[in-house]
Amino acid sequence: MNEIRSARIAAKFLRSMRPAMRYRRCARCRVLARDLDERSGGSTRGREQALELERSRSASALQEAESQRDAQLVEQKNTADQKLAQEAAKRDAELAELRAKLEGAAAERESASQRAAVEARANAQKRECRTPA
Repeated sequence: MNEIRSARIAAKFLRSMRPAMRYRRCARCRVLARDLDERSGGSTRGREQALELERSRSASALQEAESQRDAQLVEQKNTADQKLAQEAAKRDAELAELRAKLEGAAAERESASQRAAVEARANAQKRECRTPA
């Protein structure tokens, strides 16, 4: 079909079209509409691809942030475990020292009670020796 060159001629042409021509025009409009849909679909597909790419980028960034946070948590846990182990070792050493002091004090008390018993016997023997029988 020849191109219509002016709006006045186009309007006259549209008014004078017969039903068969209208049908062909509708068929042409359908073809043009389909072409337009394909073109807009291409841009829609491009937008969808860009959106999918952005989603994958944000998902990877989120995974990276989560892995970094997990690594920090593991590091903090290891540091806390080390501090706890150091404190436990320090307390164990203090406890061992206190037990040694306690055992030393118990041994000293035992020897003091033995000395007191020996002195008591010696005093008793001295009294017996002093008192006339």
